[in-house]
Amino acid sequence: MLSWLTLPIVGAYSSANAARCSMTNALRLELAPKDIRVSALYVAYMDTDMLGGFDVSKLEPADIASLALDGIAGRCTSPAS
Repeated sequence: MLSWLTLPIVGAYSSANAARCSMTNALRLELAPKDIRVSALYVAYMDTDMLGGFDVSKLEPADIASLALDGIAGRCTSPAS
């Protein structure tokens, strides 16, 4: 989510994420005529080392990967189901 929000302590991280978002959209447009789909994940709180010190509810990386693969395969369901 820090691709849409910049805070003083994470400026470089936010900038890199914004660039990733822009590159994804550029690739999506460039490859669409070749019938190639480009997708990206925008994950909020996933259980990673970066968020290890935060006491918040986090999603498991394996669950995120499973949802991503289901979405690509057209079997997408919400995490709550």
